[in-house]
Order: sequence, then structure tokens, then C-alpha cells
Amino acid sequence: MQSANPSSPKVPVGTFVEFQVVILTNDENHFASDLCEGTCKGLIKISNRCMIYFILRNLIEQKLKYITIVVNSKYYDEMVSYVNETFPENYKVDDKKSLDSYCIDVEPYTSSNSEELGPIQCLLQIRHKIKSDFIVVNCDILGFVDFHSLANLFRGENAICALLLLEENQTDEKKKQKKEDELLNLENNIWVCIDKNSKVVSIKDSLSMKQSGRFKISKINLTAHRNFILKTDLLDSHVYIFKNYVLDIMERKSSFTSIKYDLIPYLIRIQNTRRAAEYYSKSEFKFNMFKTLINRYEGGEDNDESDQKENIESVVCYVQPKSNGFCQRINSLSNFIKANMLFCVSRHDQLKNVLPPYCFFLMSDKNQSYKDCIISSQFEHEENVILKKSVLGKNVRIKKNSSVNRSIFMDNIIVSENCHIQNSIICKNVVIGDNCKLVDCVVRENSVIERNGIFEKETLPLFIS
Repeated sequence: MQSANPSSPKVPVGTFVEFQVVILTNDENHFASDLCEGTCKGLIKISNRCMIYFILRNLIEQKLKYITIVVNSKYYDEMVSYVNETFPENYKVDDKKSLDSYCIDVEPYTSSNSEELGPIQCLLQIRHKIKSDFIVVNCDILGFVDFHSLANLFRGENAICALLLLEENQTDEKKKQKKEDELLNLENNIWVCIDKNSKVVSIKDSLSMKQSGRFKISKINLTAHRNFILKTDLLDSHVYIFKNYVLDIMERKSSFTSIKYDLIPYLIRIQNTRRAAEYYSKSEFKFNMFKTLINRYEGGEDNDESDQKENIESVVCYVQPKSNGFCQRINSLSNFIKANMLFCVSRHDQLKNVLPPYCFFLMSDKNQSYKDCIISSQFEHEENVILKKSVLGKNVRIKKNSSVNRSIFMDNIIVSENCHIQNSIICKNVVIGDNCKLVDCVVRENSVIERNGIFEKETLPLFIS
């Protein structure tokens, strides 16, 4: 990443002055509510830091200055409090601005019956705040996100939309096969056709591919892109850059709720139509091209194979290489465990080239006895406690002759005597009785596990209807 040039009096090198950033916190697949009902997804902790911290630091480090967090109104006060406490250098829009300053604004959205809204509805509720081309990212992405390369592709190709895809970090073949068999990450896997200029010819998620078995490419796109490759091993990052007028398309297409499943396929489908080229060439300002298009061209795709105009705004994608280090959405329990275990190392240099330095945990005297664990404040333990590769939140107490291995404890947890806990997530305010054995379990918040309980691959407590 380039540093600021002292000879430049106004804008540091690398600053994205033309982009606003919108961070979405909606819990579409109920991953967060399955863990902690009543907690905003962005405030669920990874390695004892709120999930949203990592993407905020990522954006600030890359000089993206204007950031808006969109949050359910019921979490608004909690999010504002977190931002003010964690990012004290944050300024309001009307304050005096310095070269290195940034603005993190929190905007609430409202919904009927406190239900989660789709990403498009969230964006439309704050569209009065979006004055320029904009970046959309979800709060659940962990690791380095190369906004510079994505923005340069967006600019260079004059794209209507740029999306960032990730190379999959494949391990050994057995783990890969197990992952495929259990369908752990199908929602994040993407099938995509890309031409030599990084333009997207067609795209579909692997879950839909497994269900339907069909991958469609429109005739008009086949005509426009005669040479392309099909990639089936990429991951969706939910990172996009849009031209501002895409908000008009979102508003007009009232049935759309998802960027990934509705908006992106639609933009790809219409990007090479003959009428799109005509409206593009007639427009005095490119800003008006899709306004006119959606007003007059609502039905299907145009199959006229006349000569295509060049430089029509299209959908492009940047594939971030895995050599950039770990980068993945934390939107499932398996990914949540994987992300936390990533931090369970004995030395910072073991995370070098895996995560950016601002992700590193802070070493303290209290956790030197358990060097491969992340341990927060007010940790108490009795004799003969074994603790390996685990993350412990605040106010955790483990009584004698108990062992904890590869597990995640949130705040305010008591583990009684002679317990064995492995590969499990224990949510906040939980008491585990004597002689319990939990393997591959999730214990919901505010629960009590009675003594002598033995559970494997369960979500606890068990509810019997």
C-alpha cells in the first residue's frame, strides 16, 4: 500500500476520494441470531474483537474515508457506542477535516416486525446519504481486502459494477472432499465465466447449481464475449463497487432483495444488449444511461445480434489471489470456528503473511501460561486445567480437572469440575455443570447444562416440542 506523498498538499496517494463505503450488518442467513439472539452480527466477537472492527480497520488503512454502517434500528445505540469507543478519531461530516481523518457514520434502517431486510432494501433506505459511486461490503469479512485493485479495475474498464471474488484456500484432498460432502460452503462458492478483460459473462452460486444443475449464458453475452473461461473454485466476498445510478435500478426493480441473487445477474444479463448500447451512445452523461434503459427496456433481454458498441459499461470482477493471505466471509458456524482458530498461535510472526498486522491480538501477562489461546480479562482457573487453542471472552471461570480444546467461549461462563469441552462454541452467560462432555456442540446464551451431560454435535439446550 502506498504511503502519503509529502509533496501532495491535498490528497494522500491512494485515497479514494470518489467512493463512499456502505457496510451492511443484516443477518440474512440467521448465522448471528443462531449464536446470539438480540446481538447485531457486526458486534459478535472474533478473537475477542467485534467482527466489524476488522473491515473498518481494513477500510481506514486503505484511505477510504467516508464510511456508513447500516444497522437495524434496534442495534443503533449499541453500534454508535462501539464506534465512538473503538474509533475515537472518527469525525462528523461537519467537523474540521484533516488529511488522515475519516468519517464513520451509523445509519439505522427500520423494518416491520423487526425482521431483517435484504441488502437492497437497506441501501434504498439510506440512498439519500449516497452521493457518489459507492462500495458495498458486509461486516462479516475477515482478512485483507484489496480495494485498490478492485477500484482500479472499476475505473479502467468504466464498469457499472465491479465485484471481488476470492481464490479458495484448498487444503489437503481429504479435507476438501469432506467440505464438499457436507456442503459447508456452497453458499459462498461461485461459478463464473470471465473474459480476457475481466468482464463477467455469467455467474451463479454453487448452491443453486447443485439444486438446478443448469448454468445459463445469454446469447447476447455469447456474441459479445466469444472467448472466456469458466471458474468453479472461487468464493463470493460480498464486496462490490457500483455506479451511483445503480440505486435507480434497485428502486425500479421492486422485487429485488439480494445483490448477489437478483441485482448482479440482472446487470450481467442486460450489459451487452443492443438498446443498452444505443442509450449509452445517445446519453449526454453516462449517469443517465441506465435511467433511460430501465424506463424503456423492462422486458427480458434483446436478442438482436447487431454489432455491439465498444466501451459499454459492464460488470467486471477482480479475483483476489490467496497469496494475499486469509480472506473469507464469516457467515457460518464452520467459518466462525475457523476464523477464531486462526488467531490461536503462540507468536505473532505465525500470522505474518496470513493477516494484516492490525488484526493481531495483544499479548498480555495473563495468557503466557496458555500461549496458543486468546484470553480476555477476569479469567479464573483452578488446578489441573488443560486449555489448548481456544478463545475465551471476559469473566470466564474454569474449575479443577477440566479441559478445553479448540473451543470458543464468549463472556460470563462457568465450567464446573471434571468437564471436557472440544470443538464447541459456548455463548455468553452459560453455566456448565460437573462431569459434562461436549464435543462439536453449540451452547446458546443464557443456558445451564445440567451435570453429567454428554453431547456430541448438538445445539443446546435441547428443546422437545
